[in-house]
Amino acid sequence: MAEIALIGKIEQEWNSTIEILYSSAVDDVCLRIPKYYIKRRAELRDKEVALLITFDLSDTSEFLYKTLVEQHPPLFQTQREINIANALEHGERVLDTIEAEE
Repeated sequence: MAEIALIGKIEQEWNSTIEILYSSAVDDVCLRIPKYYIKRRAELRDKEVALLITFDLSDTSEFLYKTLVEQHPPLFQTQREINIANALEHGERVLDTIEAEE
């Protein structure tokens, strides 16, 4: 199944769901994502987070796929964001994390 990288700021977080604000090609989007669909998570500087979202055959996953891939795909504007997304998607270490700076 497909996967997509996402970089944004966590607006709220609960036990099983996060709400993230991210930039898309259309506008800024606030989206709730069940943690079940988060394959990787890296805490970045300035309260940002990088997520690798995975999909399955459920209705929730179909909604996430349509939102993240078809309607509001994430917009990576800088080389930093592109490098982070590539690292997530290829299973590599994300160098721009809080842990990497320590």
